[in-house]
Amino acid sequence: LRDTAWEGCTIQQLLDMRVGVSWDYDIDEYTIIDVSDYRSHSRQDIPSDTASWICAITKSHPHGGPFRYCSLATDVLGWVLESTGSKKFAEMFSDHIWSAIGAEFDAEILLDNSGFSVVEGGICTTLRDLGRFGQMCLLDGQVDANPVVPAAWLDRLSVCDQDLIAAYAGAPEAHAGTPDAFYHDKWWITDAERGIFSASGMNGQQLLIHKPSQTVAVKFSTHPSALEADLFGLQDTGLIALCESLTSFRSG
Repeated sequence: LRDTAWEGCTIQQLLDMRVGVSWDYDIDEYTIIDVSDYRSHSRQDIPSDTASWICAITKSHPHGGPFRYCSLATDVLGWVLESTGSKKFAEMFSDHIWSAIGAEFDAEILLDNSGFSVVEGGICTTLRDLGRFGQMCLLDGQVDANPVVPAAWLDRLSVCDQDLIAAYAGAPEAHAGTPDAFYHDKWWITDAERGIFSASGMNGQQLLIHKPSQTVAVKFSTHPSALEADLFGLQDTGLIALCESLTSFRSG
């Protein structure tokens, strides 16, 4: 990535999506037929393989600035992992995570036409297995008292970081109802101090971790459009309200 727009970008900036690249997240490109057929790029003005696309993208501002959602940053992280390890991303994820959480089924990952792992949104799981992954995160990285992910790594999500909050404040995803929300280490943090965070995907997929009620919520959906802001906000509010009700019920 030397001499590309990504030069000088840190791993942490990739994890927090504070990268200064010219990324136009035009969801209209993800048409129904593209999604259903998993075609390569339908646009002719961008490279057909992900690695070339990553290297061709231009820089717009210094890295480390405001949060701006950039799914390509996740692909860069996957590329970094493969470059520093001796295996493909799918093998590493299987060895270190999937086989350790007691998954009921194999997961799948999409590859582009060059064999590049589409880490940004190409991992396919069952509902229950995604719940198992969430349960591991809820229990500080452990499964049956066996460490899968270092607890210190997940503890980072409970730190209310004012710099990250400020970086997130101007993003389209930010809203007045959660003034202390931010994005960190690939998670959407709703309430760091209470331990409420989630992972979201296009068309309404969501994994919510709610530590106050010791609850993991998983939802698969088929929203009519890839990123429907009102529906995403509604599902967030609804799932958190459900978890809060469980908190009250259990404490009562």
